[in-house]
Amino acid sequence: MRNICSFTVPASRDIENIIDFIADTSGLDAADRFLNKINGKCNNLAMFLSMGRKRSELLP
Repeated sequence: MRNICSFTVPASRDIENIIDFIADTSGLDAADRFLNKINGKCNNLAMFLSMGRKRSELLP
């Protein structure tokens, strides 16, 4: 089974606002590239669960 990278509702709204801002200031192609980068990072995180470092100071 494949793991899923998910966002909280506030994080999703933030990403949508960032994408809208990029689209307004730099065009739809730039916004699409940004979204593709986010999706690529999520795919990497879902595939390589041990990637990165633990941040126990953020949450138990």
